[in-house]
Amino acid sequence: MWSVALLFIPSYEAVSGTAILKSEAWPDVVARQFFFGFLVAFFTFVGLAHIYAAARRPPTSSFRYELRRSAETTRSTMGKLTAVWTLLLCISAGFGQKIPKFDVSDQELLEMARLLRDVDDNKARRGQVVLDYQQHTNTRDSSDNARNRLFSTVDSSLLRKPTYELLLKMMDNYSRQTGIIEPRVSLQEEKAEVGEFLTVALNTRPFVELFEFFKRKGHPIATNANTFRFWIGQLWFSHYSRALGKADTSGFEHVFLGEAKNGEVSGMHNWVRFYALERNASEGFDYKGFIVKRFNVMAAVKFQWKEELKKSGSLLIGTSPEFDLALYTMCFLSRRGRETCNVEVDGCPLSITSFELYQRDKVYIGTIFPSAGRITEECRRKNS
Repeated sequence: MWSVALLFIPSYEAVSGTAILKSEAWPDVVARQFFFGFLVAFFTFVGLAHIYAAARRPPTSSFRYELRRSAETTRSTMGKLTAVWTLLLCISAGFGQKIPKFDVSDQELLEMARLLRDVDDNKARRGQVVLDYQQHTNTRDSSDNARNRLFSTVDSSLLRKPTYELLLKMMDNYSRQTGIIEPRVSLQEEKAEVGEFLTVALNTRPFVELFEFFKRKGHPIATNANTFRFWIGQLWFSHYSRALGKADTSGFEHVFLGEAKNGEVSGMHNWVRFYALERNASEGFDYKGFIVKRFNVMAAVKFQWKEELKKSGSLLIGTSPEFDLALYTMCFLSRRGRETCNVEVDGCPLSITSFELYQRDKVYIGTIFPSAGRITEECRRKNS
């Protein structure tokens, strides 16, 4: 009974995220969930009171008759309560968050991805990121095919740009192991850092262009700046459960930072995170070779992080944090599941795969990752 009632209680991460999201839309979500929670509690109380009154009614004939009548009353009342709970659950689910259908063509997404790349003022310039791919490997190869790190050098001036600094600052907020409630720092510290990152990132040119694109196409995420910020905040930074029913993850943590789950590395599709782990000896991070490479644009690689292995992990290279966040947001809202988002970065075809996840009447980013498309002459020409 109570497990059904709990479905209508607002989740901790949602309530605690108000300072991060700063949205006018949030009170409507809270009010609706508390309203259905109140209805469940009210009908439960009425039903139990009815059962109690029937049990306390003085006998008018034989004890056996009264006992039978009390049992019938209890069964009848519990049946009605079950029907009410089911109805409320269905009504609540009908009003739950849903990702609206977005009418956008593949060509529009391709052109928008090119524009996001063009306006990415904070991307690495030629020579700022130097890679050492070393030897090829595959997911079945158990040997270490790379003696050195993947990233030979990264220009420190690149990492001093505001969004890079804020991304690096957030990396100690979360536990790498799933099943542990997030964040590992104080809630106030996480709110402040995420809020600052959102403020800076949403004012960069990739996000300004993305907002205008969604607004021009009539997507409800871009009704106004507050609504846009709310949805970017919830999709990426609100906590939900990936293991043991605990609020132990978020889209941002999974995609950008990576996690350990079931003896493997899960997620981690950001090059700045990869570089930071390689440079931190205490992390036990070991690059083991490349599976697919596309110059300094994108790669799928194998690596070990402490005891856990990632047989194949893909990441864009040299892109700014805001570019990754904007591109992945666009693709997530446009093409999910079996529909991949086909884009280009510096002339190299890529496909972006993403999956949503629903919990407690809300929608979150489950995962997003890039895959290399066929190599083209334009890709070679622009990156050789």
